[in-house]
Amino acid sequence: MSDPDSAVLAEAARHGKITVAAFVRNLARTHGVTYQATALDTLAAAISRLANAEVHPDEIEDLLIALSRAAIITEQQRFDLHAAYLRQKGE
Repeated sequence: MSDPDSAVLAEAARHGKITVAAFVRNLARTHGVTYQATALDTLAAAISRLANAEVHPDEIEDLLIALSRAAIITEQQRFDLHAAYLRQKGE
């Protein structure tokens, strides 16, 4: 997240002026990033299903993965944004 618009959005999200979901959608749109499941994603879903421990990421969680894979955000930023998203989602 190095471009000026991203920094402004990140600051706004941090201060509650926009939701984390809106920030993530905007960041993905700005960089032309969409989520595409990989073979490993498919395998992980199958293993989770067989272990009776299915996880169903939503649109924002998928976009966070895609932004990280595209090197738009770091793994730490992905973790921080995901935590903030889950906090907002639970409110």
